[in-house]
Amino acid sequence: MKNLQLDKQLEYRAMLVFQRVLRFYDSFLLLSALTAGLSIGALTFEEFHPSTNTLDKAAEGFFTSSTCSAVVAVMLAVMLSFRFEGHVSATRLDFIIAWTPLVLLDWSIVGVLLGMSTWYWQKNDGWRGGLMVGSVVFLLCLSIWVAVMMWQKMNSKGGLGEEESKAFKEVKQRMEESR
Repeated sequence: MKNLQLDKQLEYRAMLVFQRVLRFYDSFLLLSALTAGLSIGALTFEEFHPSTNTLDKAAEGFFTSSTCSAVVAVMLAVMLSFRFEGHVSATRLDFIIAWTPLVLLDWSIVGVLLGMSTWYWQKNDGWRGGLMVGSVVFLLCLSIWVAVMMWQKMNSKGGLGEEESKAFKEVKQRMEESR
């Protein structure tokens, strides 16, 4: 396996992505809090006091897992905001750690969707439950496809937009000045 060199400094394109992720931490906080609230709200349904069948127990587990993931995402986003505020350079390890709140937020959203789908499947006829589950699976697949397309676009030159162009001009100017 290739050595990852986690202590290596990020290049300018990766640093732009790192700074962009940090700018979205406030949004991650809000979305994580809303996801946790949605999960806790769903857990107040009568079916979960006490859960009497397997599907309700599974839904309860998904909602609880979603809440825990969202709360930890908030906690990490706050801690990492303090840690990385004002950084002008970062390592590969910092880059990986900076993505953790977003990954946990995504995981909590998937937990809500799985919990809702499981709960809906239990409460409705097979065909309506199947329709709901099928649409959720379709939407998750669509989201994964969009994420992959965005990743590919961002990896190409110019994929980071105006920030990349501005940073490239600055780097080029510094190189010319140093000659």
